[in-house]
Amino acid sequence: MPLFENITYHLSTSLAEDTRLQISRILDSNGATAASNIDLATHILSDTTEFEGCDSVNLSTSVACPYWVERSMELGHLQDPKYFSADKDMFFSGVVATSADLPNGDKEVIASGILAQGGAWRQGLTRDVTHLFVTNTRSEKYLTAMHFRESAHITVVLPQWFDQCWSTQMRLPSEVFQFPDPPYLRGDHDIAAYKDQMLLKTPAAGSHHLESGFDKQAMYGTMQMVGASSPLALRDRNIWEGRSIMLSPSLELDAQRRESVESRIRRSGGVVVIAEEEDESVVVEQADIFITRFRTGAAYGKALAAGKTVGTLAWLFYVERTGIMSRPRDQLLHYPVRSTPIQGFSDHQEITVTNYQGDAREYLKKLIEVMGAKFTPTMSGRNTIVIAAYKCGKKTAKAEEWSVPVVTHKWLEDCFVEWRNLTPAQKKYLDYAAGVNYGTILGDRGVGRVGLEEDPELSLPEITKEPALQPNHPNDEKPTPTKAEAIEATEHASAATPKSRNSGADTPARAPGAAGRRSLIKSPSPPEGGPDAKVPAATGAARRSLIKLGVKFIQKPHGCTHLVTNGLSRTEKFLCALPHAPYVLSMDWLTACAESGRIVAEDDYTLQDPDMEHKHKFKLVEALDRARELKRHKRKLLQGHFFYVTPGVPSDFNTLKKVLQALGAECRETVPTTRNVSDTRHVISSLKDEALWRPLVKHGVTIYSHELVLGAAFTQFVDWDGEDKILARGD
Repeated sequence: MPLFENITYHLSTSLAEDTRLQISRILDSNGATAASNIDLATHILSDTTEFEGCDSVNLSTSVACPYWVERSMELGHLQDPKYFSADKDMFFSGVVATSADLPNGDKEVIASGILAQGGAWRQGLTRDVTHLFVTNTRSEKYLTAMHFRESAHITVVLPQWFDQCWSTQMRLPSEVFQFPDPPYLRGDHDIAAYKDQMLLKTPAAGSHHLESGFDKQAMYGTMQMVGASSPLALRDRNIWEGRSIMLSPSLELDAQRRESVESRIRRSGGVVVIAEEEDESVVVEQADIFITRFRTGAAYGKALAAGKTVGTLAWLFYVERTGIMSRPRDQLLHYPVRSTPIQGFSDHQEITVTNYQGDAREYLKKLIEVMGAKFTPTMSGRNTIVIAAYKCGKKTAKAEEWSVPVVTHKWLEDCFVEWRNLTPAQKKYLDYAAGVNYGTILGDRGVGRVGLEEDPELSLPEITKEPALQPNHPNDEKPTPTKAEAIEATEHASAATPKSRNSGADTPARAPGAAGRRSLIKSPSPPEGGPDAKVPAATGAARRSLIKLGVKFIQKPHGCTHLVTNGLSRTEKFLCALPHAPYVLSMDWLTACAESGRIVAEDDYTLQDPDMEHKHKFKLVEALDRARELKRHKRKLLQGHFFYVTPGVPSDFNTLKKVLQALGAECRETVPTTRNVSDTRHVISSLKDEALWRPLVKHGVTIYSHELVLGAAFTQFVDWDGEDKILARGD
């Protein structure tokens, strides 16, 4: 039987073209089938969790990084995708570890840390182990691992490697800590021996992994193109695939430069949206992608609220050069900066850089300049900070002599992300990991989540609310909404207009108003009627019509009033929405509102999906009645309950946590003791973790599957005794 015979896969556009081709060849030649639509995929391969189309993905779909394919091939059987997270913050993704002869306290700390950051822990030296932690060479595990380390790709390391990864919160190179003769133990780990290691892939990928989509050389090069008089030559490729792109006047391009950039966009398959400064905030609604310098202004606010891609010229050039549709927020210089300088930074900081080479050095210079500080190529008494890839050379020696702080580039990146003049006198900036050239881990930082509420600069005009017809609610069964209530529209099943799960998604999506594409209102969530509504992602004429009726677009399930969708589904947003007792309506309701110029009664547009109701053995109308009854009494379905979730549960823990919180419960990813479990404290697990929960069952504890939670959210009923909800009943 071929290894990937039952796999239907989808490859994220955030991966490089060569990487996608390599993965597809491996999968196709080993029995897998490429999905014709992302909704049909059983497995999605990506280097980010915010890939294009992520909102329409069902909770049962596995999302993994490309290394999952390679590791499965190496071992000859499918690995659990859960331990190959595409989340860039999970820096132990792909690590399957065990230990030998470590004190129990040390072993528990390492195991907990690896599990918390996307890896897996094994009690024994199983075939899938990638890392063995030891302090000596006497154990049987050590001898076995060293014998098979080449064929099984096992790395034998000191526990200090984990310590340094954890303290820096990043995956560091492990060569200094590797057996059979770790330089760390000899004290022979002078960084000068490693200064030529300018690795261009993320440390988390490792030297033998399939490369991630992100290309650092291209990132460094295109960053320098922004100020160049003539960008690098571009070969014709259909990269943008008809997406419409708007260049903000804030870019301050002269006529010749703007014409050159627009020509590149058209040659790469894009459509240019023309806007003058005075109508920028209106025209931005026609664009899929908004390119700007600053995180300010009405156009930026509208683009962010509508889930459009917002990026810089550096990001635009990067995508055109590599063909990788990355997320702008994954790289500091790919997302617009704040328009005001960092207080106390530009006036007082003179920064020099040492031991960073070539493009990496230029990248740091660019960061320093963007933040408003002064870069000096040489060291003098006026310098306030030295940023060093490692402590070696004249500059670091002079800095120590003159009491000038020597820090890693993490200080500069943190100042950029927080847009504050942070003190360098912190351990995480001053301490250098043994044997690590920090030049190898530069350029992996992103700006994190950016939202309207998080940007104090942004000031948007309030939407004028016009009076609209109030829907009727006979017998007061459905309360009349207040002005604070909201509508959220969504389309789960369409291939058009995908967006990020986070507010202000950055993965490119097609705008409904663009030529040649149908008008749609997108993005899932909850509801409960009324004219003063919030709807998260409608664009074009339909969106303008709905706004005039008092509709507001929101990004999160909480507080919305109408869930508009093509059908029932168990996506994160849908499950988190239902506990808020929304109206669940078909897309026809939105069309009727827009065409009639008023908020029409909801009763004729209630969603009908008998196939899904039959499959999950419930009635939507009854589920909503239960949700409304709970809401009327200001209670939630699982209020007061606590769930312990073991590491092997198939559903993503963060997703499960959000669903449980929507139901009023709390949870923690750990294995409890019998003393922790009670009538309101439960265990969610899987058959894979049977060794963890079997002792609990012997003490009378019932173990549930994740279906208990997903089913409860979907049906608004907790089936504590359902056979498909219970893994094992307490003895």
